[in-house]
Amino acid sequence: MPLFVSRIRANDLQTVYVSNDEEILVMRRMFLVLWAVLGLGAGGGAQAGAQEVVADSLVVTEDARVMRRFWLEPIVVTATRMDLGGALLLPGKEDIRRLFDGHGFGTVNRGSALAMDLYADGLKRADLPVLLDGERFPAACPNRMDNPCTRINPLEIAAVDLSKTCCGPGAGLGGQVEFHRDHPAQKPQLRLTFAGSGGATSGADAALAADAGGYRLSARVLDTEPYTDGGGLDFTERYDYAVAPREKLGEISLFGERGDLTHGITYSSTRDVAFPYLRMDERENEFWSAFGSWRGNKLYLNHTDHTMDNGLRTGAMMMAMETVTRNWTAGLTGAGYELFYRHWDADNYLAKSDGSMRVDNHMLPDLNRYSGRVFRTFSLTRALSLQARLGYQWDRAGEASRIEFMRPLYPDADADRGFLVWGAGANWVHSLTSGWSVGLLAEMVTEPPQPQELFIAVQKLGDKPWWSGNPELDAPLRATARVQLRSPEVRIEGYCSRVDGYVVPLRRTTADHAYLTYGNADAILAGANLDLDWTYFQASASIGYGQNLSGANHPLAEIQPATASLKGLTPVRFGAQAFLRWSVAAEQNRVDSTLNEAPTPAWQRFDLGLSGGWSRIDLQLEVENLLDTAYYRHLGYLRDPFASGARVYDPGRTLRVRLAYGI
Repeated sequence: MPLFVSRIRANDLQTVYVSNDEEILVMRRMFLVLWAVLGLGAGGGAQAGAQEVVADSLVVTEDARVMRRFWLEPIVVTATRMDLGGALLLPGKEDIRRLFDGHGFGTVNRGSALAMDLYADGLKRADLPVLLDGERFPAACPNRMDNPCTRINPLEIAAVDLSKTCCGPGAGLGGQVEFHRDHPAQKPQLRLTFAGSGGATSGADAALAADAGGYRLSARVLDTEPYTDGGGLDFTERYDYAVAPREKLGEISLFGERGDLTHGITYSSTRDVAFPYLRMDERENEFWSAFGSWRGNKLYLNHTDHTMDNGLRTGAMMMAMETVTRNWTAGLTGAGYELFYRHWDADNYLAKSDGSMRVDNHMLPDLNRYSGRVFRTFSLTRALSLQARLGYQWDRAGEASRIEFMRPLYPDADADRGFLVWGAGANWVHSLTSGWSVGLLAEMVTEPPQPQELFIAVQKLGDKPWWSGNPELDAPLRATARVQLRSPEVRIEGYCSRVDGYVVPLRRTTADHAYLTYGNADAILAGANLDLDWTYFQASASIGYGQNLSGANHPLAEIQPATASLKGLTPVRFGAQAFLRWSVAAEQNRVDSTLNEAPTPAWQRFDLGLSGGWSRIDLQLEVENLLDTAYYRHLGYLRDPFASGARVYDPGRTLRVRLAYGI
């Protein structure tokens, strides 16, 4: 019974599958040479092309593939069983956001590229923690303006692990997304990328990574302006912006390996990131992190200082709003365990411009989260494995007096909450033929509510609903069954989850005020995902269903409609390959009207592109939204006290150019 590795690619090289009971340790050069010798001449009638192996690189040519040169350092390839809850992806030089389209994952577009967030099988945002080599990066903004997925330098990344299972140490209710850094090279090496855009949006994104002696210095700068949508309207015309801001990002990091010791430090800054679905925008975000790791045991510390306000909006002339948040996270993680501490604090004010009214809120009252978890996988047979995790989490509001804000709704509210964290799952895989496998996954996991769902406290001006956490929330319990049929080119899966205690927004009213708060509800999440990957044709499709079983038994809010993407590719000629992609989404009429969720219409979009590789250069040209269609997505807005209620349209016709160079 072979083991099965999630699809492994090396920048568009032929797919390689490992089938061995033992862990296989190979050098990356040996791995690619083996592919060149065996992979090109095997199966499908493909004819082998020329291979050339030189001291520090490998050049491979195949009829249906582009010639590419790789500057490679040793890595470890480990055979693992089929992961029914996700995929391991090796990014090339393309936009890293493309990785999240497929395998049941998707993106929530809320404005600019830096405003993107995540979605997977009906669960989203805070349900999908983001990690970098085991390090947690929780968002400092309660509305997740600073989602770290969009702010990681792609040149540092060797692989991205998309997981929808909950038995890992850093997993949330919906799983986790973990980025893995590439190892720094010993020999001098330089990689450069530049991405520019024109048309509906204009901007530039440049990055470099310089390696030598086991160290890497990397940097990235981005400067772009808000886009014009397919209707020809910019942010000042479509939304309430007084001025369209130029968004800026700067990042620098140093990463090194010396024997068993790895260490690094990172600093990044962003300015004026537009969020039209909210009433405020990210004006400043300062982030730094530092870590050291010894034989896989990693100690890390990171800090975010985040400011958002409505200074870019026309409404600032009547009322000013600002929130300043600070987040510290410290952790120790390794094989089979994780310990972390998080401190989160936020201050907010709302004030009439004429000075007649002002409210100051200690929005997140010095929240403290202490967590410890252990986890393990047990391989019972070649076909069957078990996973388990166990831990405890304690949440505490440092300013206990803020609990009084919540007592009109929750008389027994307490500033301290403790949660038992546990999970158990079984993964069974059976090989049907030499290329096809079937797998079954069953798991039951619990994950505590988010800190803001427990303790956030915001008083609003006038008759606007106040925003209150619910310190009496129960921890959601998710039971999931997943089945998957898989071959090297085809992946079909279906899933069904019952979530008891799923945290949902609620509207409640007392004799004095209206509130938006949180409650527990029982819910069903079900759906299916399809992914196809042939030489000249790729496709992905997802359909989902969500139902709130509590109270009025109505549809669950924020469920993505059925979506599909079809991509046709030409044969490689003169080192280049063209493609045409069609993306489509159905209308979504199953909405939660109690939260003012409205139906959204269907939409479709065409993209056209060309990519090529010559010696040390990779070039990509793409025209997104070729027909300049005006459309918006169902998940492009939220329903919380700072929501603007605006539908966020996607960009109109945009030309994107991406150039990568390595020496």
